[in-house]
Amino acid sequence: SMSDSIRETILAALKTALEAITTGNGYNLTIARVDRIRANPINHPQYPSINIWEQRGNAEIDPKGYIKHTLDVVLEVWSESGGVDLSQQINKHLADVEKKILSNPTFGVAAVIDTYYTGDEVLLTNGDPIQIGAYCFIQIMYRVNYGDPYSST
Repeated sequence: SMSDSIRETILAALKTALEAITTGNGYNLTIARVDRIRANPINHPQYPSINIWEQRGNAEIDPKGYIKHTLDVVLEVWSESGGVDLSQQINKHLADVEKKILSNPTFGVAAVIDTYYTGDEVLLTNGDPIQIGAYCFIQIMYRVNYGDPYSST
């Protein structure tokens, strides 16, 4: 089988990075589960959780003949309800995610140029119990060789 593309390698490294959000590693909360494009809803005891959604990818040729990609990714963060102050709870999540993304914006992948945390949006469900979540928007910039999504040397 072929090796993974650079894009796949980056997304796998992003998942691993988010799984390291734990109180033992100095964060506010410990993430119970991280998925990539999970379609079915999760439930207790799988909170707090993060769902990684890939969105638009742009590509342009840079002066050195690389293809520079910019991949928009949405991190869908869900927190367990039950606390009195849901705002305080989700703000702890947002701080954790921003800190994690920006602490190592290449995720240890040489092809990654940088990652930006570009914003967030709080979400509420109407269910019983009410769940609070947020979208965290990030942009991952990386480069590959022209015509070769598997290499960046």
